[in-house]
Amino acid sequence: MGSVVFKGNRNGIVIYVLGKEPDEIKQDIFNKLSQGKDFFYGCNMYIKSDFEFPEEFLLDLKEELKKQFNANLILEEKKVNSNKRLIDLNEGMTKILKKTIRSGQRIYYDGNIVIVGDVNSGAEVIATGNIIVLGVVRGILHAGANGNTKAFIAAYDLQPEQIRIADIISRSPDDKSDKPKIPEVAKIKGKYISIEPYLPNKLL
Repeated sequence: MGSVVFKGNRNGIVIYVLGKEPDEIKQDIFNKLSQGKDFFYGCNMYIKSDFEFPEEFLLDLKEELKKQFNANLILEEKKVNSNKRLIDLNEGMTKILKKTIRSGQRIYYDGNIVIVGDVNSGAEVIATGNIIVLGVVRGILHAGANGNTKAFIAAYDLQPEQIRIADIISRSPDDKSDKPKIPEVAKIKGKYISIEPYLPNKLL
């Protein structure tokens, strides 16, 4: 799993720190962010950990995140309760797949899924949480598969055969020729799925 786990919420990206070694933690954070630099660019970020890190380490991390990703690391004084942290992780664990999901493949995960690659036509990705694809989507995505209407789908380029959030289904229009290739976010608004351009600090 590594020393860090990422989870998105309405305020930005929460980085759950599971390790204790500052150098390893810093390397793991930047490795994950580099896989989706444009996607994470400009986001608010929060550190959650049971361990207390030196102020110098946190300030240095804050400065580097701002410099490389224009990200705002918000440091909180309140310490996270151990039991609460474990509950959060169990409710929102994230699986990161560094590959393209090919036709005929079916991926399921009880939590969030981040795919560093494409989802090809004929492939299916199902998650009880959110789905983020750092690539092109041409297959089927189903977020909030356990009925979670707050789940969202985000991708660099959304051209799906079908997307579904909870029990609401949406399909791509037949004519995609004029569709701009920009990161987009799909989420439920009312009784329908709304697809909007991704805006840093406004997603999640």
